[in-house]
Amino acid sequence: MSALSGTAGSVVYFSGSDAMLGEIREWSLDLSATPVDVTAFGDKAERYVPNLNRATGSFSGNLDPSNSTQGSVRSDFLNGANVRLLLYHSSTDYVDAIRAHVTGFSPSIGVDGKAAVDYDFQVTGIIDTSAGLTRALLENTDLLLNEDGSGIRTDAVTQSY
Repeated sequence: MSALSGTAGSVVYFSGSDAMLGEIREWSLDLSATPVDVTAFGDKAERYVPNLNRATGSFSGNLDPSNSTQGSVRSDFLNGANVRLLLYHSSTDYVDAIRAHVTGFSPSIGVDGKAAVDYDFQVTGIIDTSAGLTRALLENTDLLLNEDGSGIRTDAVTQSY
């Protein structure tokens, strides 16, 4: 597997058309699962079954009040609207947070004069990784796994924004 340079990363906000968030320096995505313990009397080891998965993340960078895309994300946060985020880790491969809620907006400024901003988000539903990473968060979907670990959605779930 080849290494990736962070310089190829970006965060794209999708609202009818793609718009790259200007001045963003980093993003992160945390995928987790909450399996259910079904261990019973007589079992010799703990047993678990799959349950709910979740995804949260963040992105941060330089605060730019003149950047209209940063303004749109901020507005959606203040109005409680869903957002769609494409988290690029190369020029062509990305993770699609199909529906997410921005849960945190934290502007800051230091004595050195640099204004910064941090955003946190919570994904609701599906993480589509067909264009990149090989792990998926699923809700009411089927995933066909290929031998290389990549996934192809085999259903047609439509989500509106």
